[in-house]
This record gives sequence, structure tokens and C-alpha cells, in this order.
Amino acid sequence: MIDDPDDEIDYHIAHHIVRVHQKREEAIVPAFNTAQLKRYIAYAKSLKPKLSSEARKVLVESYVALRRGDTAPGSRVAYRMTVRQLEALIRLSEAIARSYLETQVQPRHVDVARKLLKTSIISVESTEIDLSEFQEGTRDLGDGSGNGPDAPAQDDAQPIDAASDAQFSNANSGASSADKQREKLVVSDEYFQKVTQALIMCLRQHEEAVMREGDGLVGMRQRDLIMWYVHQQFDENNDISEVEAASEIKKVKTIIESLIRREGYLIVLDDGVQAATEGEGARQAVNRNDRILAVAPNYDHAAL
Repeated sequence: MIDDPDDEIDYHIAHHIVRVHQKREEAIVPAFNTAQLKRYIAYAKSLKPKLSSEARKVLVESYVALRRGDTAPGSRVAYRMTVRQLEALIRLSEAIARSYLETQVQPRHVDVARKLLKTSIISVESTEIDLSEFQEGTRDLGDGSGNGPDAPAQDDAQPIDAASDAQFSNANSGASSADKQREKLVVSDEYFQKVTQALIMCLRQHEEAVMREGDGLVGMRQRDLIMWYVHQQFDENNDISEVEAASEIKKVKTIIESLIRREGYLIVLDDGVQAATEGEGARQAVNRNDRILAVAPNYDHAAL
């Protein structure tokens, strides 16, 4: 439990402790004696309260609300809300009903249980997010041709496109990155949220345009999504260097991987894996940049 400051509760606790020290046994005048308290506890433990239909509905709504708050953009908690916490919520509700000596769990019991569970969730305040585990290996970066696959070539953004070529085609750069120690990649929470909101906005606008026109692919190729973001960021800065553009592309790609695998904000409609050519028993290597991405159906768009 989290011991949050509360003026009223703190006052009563401090008043009781000081009074006990001042008057000793005379300060303690319990409403029940020990025998009565034992009989109350024994009887309460013998009860097996059942969930009422109203309580079941509140339980479901409470769990969904806790899950939604767990995955909202900017949410950082010590652990994820799962069905195990739902079971804990049910057991707490039943225990609270027993404490009132009732045979049915009512919505008010669920409300108390929800508040108890919610206060036990520790928020992790962090200004930095470690994305090291989501960096992709060099074998996934390109098609091995030495040229950037389908990289957009706009005259006013040559440094960015040159950087994208370098990022998108490193398959023949030597040993696999799995054999190399990956460098640590950490971004600020503010930067992570900014990129996340921009990418989701772009995907939603693209989806709406496709639905309105009734033609085209609902999702967006990862390569196109990355280049859209990079061009948006550097549109007013033509002096951007290839190194800076390559660094930005790397971070955006890693954030996308996190949004798919950890946050669950994006889904992969097409993983970009091509069928094996005739006579070959293996499939061609996966190129992450060819994946078709879309916003997850359960993403809370109102939070954007």
C-alpha cells in the first residue's frame, strides 16, 4: 500500500498515539472486548458471499477501466494489469462483504476493493525510457542490394534520404548484429510521447483517407511512415546532416518496435515476409521496413 499524506487521517493517528503515551491504558476504550471480537471474526470467516448481478457488472467495468489506465499514453506503472489483478479484485470484494456480515457482494463492496487495488499500484516516474531491447539487427535493415529500398528521393531533402539509404541497406555490412554488443538507446519520455502521437496521427489520417476514397491499403508501410515523420521534423531545416538524420531514423524505428511489442498501440497487418521462390525450402529474410502497420483497434484515440 502507498502511504499518501492525508491531513484528517494523519491528525487522528497522531492524536491517538500521543493520547496513548499520555494516559496509557485509560486512553484505550475499545467498543468490543476480545471475546466479542473473536466471535465476530469467526462468524465473518464462515460466510461465503456470492456476487450479485450488479456487482459482476461493476467488476467488469472496474477491470476494463484499470486496464485502460494501464495502457494510456504516458502511463508508467510498476506492473501491468492482468486477469490476476481481476481475481484479486474479486477476492477483495468478497472479503469486504464478509466484514459487513453480508451474504451477497454488492457494488459498494467492489468500489472499496477497486480503490484499495488502485492505491497499491505504484507509478514509476521516469523522465527516460530505455529502448535498447527494441533495436533491430543489421540483417533486418535492408535487402542487401546496397541501395536503399524504395527510399523516397525528394530534391529538398537529400541528406535525409541519403541517411535512410544507409539505414535501410546494411544487410551486407559484415557480422550479424546478434554477435555484437548493442549500444544502449535511451530517449526522454517527452520525445517518446511526441513521436508516438505523431505516428498514430499519421496512420489515422491515412486510414481515414483510404476509407473515404474507398481505394488503397488501410495500413501504411513502415518505411513510408518513418520517412514521413523525418521529413516533417526536418522540413524547415535543410542543413540537417546525414548523421543527425540517421540517428533520428534509428530512434523512430526503435520506438515503432516498442509500440508494437510492448505498448500494443500499433499492429502489423502484413509482416513483409515474401513467399519462398520456387525450389527453395526457406522463406526470404524479414525486412521490418516492408511491414504494413496500423493503429491497434483497442487504442484509445481520445487520449491522443
